[in-house]
Amino acid sequence: MRRAGVAVIIVSLSLGLLPSAAAAGDSRFFSETGQTSSNAFYEFWLSHGQTAVLGFPVSPTFRASTDDSPPNTVVQAYERVVMEWHPENPSGERVQLTRLAVKRLDQYIQDYQSKSPGMPDVRTLAPRICHTGSDCETFDATRHTTLGAFRDFWNVNGGLAVFGYPLTEEFTVTDPATSRPVAIQVFERAIFEFHTEIDGGTILLERLGAELWDYYRDNTLAHPEWFVTVPDMTSNAPFLPAMP
Repeated sequence: MRRAGVAVIIVSLSLGLLPSAAAAGDSRFFSETGQTSSNAFYEFWLSHGQTAVLGFPVSPTFRASTDDSPPNTVVQAYERVVMEWHPENPSGERVQLTRLAVKRLDQYIQDYQSKSPGMPDVRTLAPRICHTGSDCETFDATRHTTLGAFRDFWNVNGGLAVFGYPLTEEFTVTDPATSRPVAIQVFERAIFEFHTEIDGGTILLERLGAELWDYYRDNTLAHPEWFVTVPDMTSNAPFLPAMP
């Protein structure tokens, strides 16, 4: 069902996707977190929703190994995502996002089932039926459907490249902080939440990047030799020396 009050939000977020490329060497220091976004990561941030979608950078840029990337992949954590640098890809595809929600999905569903006994396993629900011309889409890759406000938000703010495929159907839980119902859908790289109490209806993304950085922060900060600078989007260098 399309939810009222989302149109203004979608339009405002789309402004972040207007051509707004960072030039080589561009960077921005964020006083909110004390971190800097630069070069390819800053260009991606500018063109994919900025703070509203990706959040502030919460970590330095550093070399790391993850399950989804080769050793010494250059990464930076933002509040809602983790960016990865892949110099082996074509120029426009060198910044990829870690599939954070894939890693969290099993625990996430278990947590909500424990809070809401009887809640079905939304990973196994049959996809909803989409009619021609509707605001609904079923993805063959995962056999899940996204529709209405969630589909609009997915399309406007980067679609498959930013969020990945839906891994669940949309489901509703009770927010323990507000006791209000919250509609949720899990995608490969993000978890969407629809909050009716915010401006009549606002989509927020869970802070998966910040959670991951909280887990790895102490170990990473103990190794300043891992810190590097990501090149600009036109470069295929693995990394640059750390910014002073």
